[in-house]
Amino acid sequence: MEGLQEVSLPRSKPPYVVLEVKDLPIADLETRVYSPRSFLDHEHARRLSIDLLERSQLSPIKVQERNQQSERYKVIDGEHRIAAAKLVGITKLRAEVIAISDEDAYALAITANKSRSREIETLDLAYAVARLHRLGRKETDIADRLKFSQTKVSLLIGLAERATPELREAMITRVIGARTAMSLATFPPEIQRSVLETVRASEEPLSHQDILRIARGDPEPPFDFRCKCGRMYSREGDRIVEVD
Repeated sequence: MEGLQEVSLPRSKPPYVVLEVKDLPIADLETRVYSPRSFLDHEHARRLSIDLLERSQLSPIKVQERNQQSERYKVIDGEHRIAAAKLVGITKLRAEVIAISDEDAYALAITANKSRSREIETLDLAYAVARLHRLGRKETDIADRLKFSQTKVSLLIGLAERATPELREAMITRVIGARTAMSLATFPPEIQRSVLETVRASEEPLSHQDILRIARGDPEPPFDFRCKCGRMYSREGDRIVEVD
């Protein structure tokens, strides 16, 4: 229409630039820098090694370009493929060499691992998100980049920075679930320890709501229900009694 000017909308800047794709010696690759995982899945690496032999390498790994501080390429995505290659004696892998900042490399490693069928352990994810936060990324930026809610990002950071050793152990040993652990990490250390003692001493499994109620110090809710026969029951101390 006359009188209107065409306006170009700004495009978001990509987090990295692919400099080249080439075969790199595994000896020139530095692992365990950006990976959000504490441990490699050796069974997964074994399955990948069979794929490498039968179908060759299907997709390139991603590595950060070398700089003056490092003589090797830092691996961002592809640690299991490297482990798989070593199992079957492969000495080179095809790689995308990219120009990327350290903080964007951490974020890309989380995103790449999050897209896999094998979930990142919540505690590993918490440490990775907290690392991004310490590098200066705002919680809103992290949430946008990883497609998380800001509440989840805040809880993950809290889990990494405020969870007691006892709470982390309870997560790892599946005494409590990840959701409950993230919520408990918002409480002071002494409450975390006290609640965990209660959870371990309980003869019956406690729900997420029960554990948070204990942490808050809320009174136990009234217990009453109606059975199929029509009778009403309630709790009196440790006893369940019929209500007239």
